[in-house]
Amino acid sequence: MDRARHTMELVLAELGLPTDNYRTDQRLCEAAYGDWEGLTIDEIQREARTAFDAREKDRWHFAPPGGESLQMA
Repeated sequence: MDRARHTMELVLAELGLPTDNYRTDQRLCEAAYGDWEGLTIDEIQREARTAFDAREKDRWHFAPPGGESLQMA
């Protein structure tokens, strides 16, 4: 949410609009990727092939190590 708010405020400022003229909704959030945070798909495939394959079979319920599933988010 912080990055989204920051981007929104930059856009609003550039347009000359009030930078606090938006709403947030906690239902819109990012899933935490745990140990996979910051890795590319190629890196995950190389370093954790079995887990990556499990993710591909069920993206909704799969949670990376130390992360959360899309369902949880």
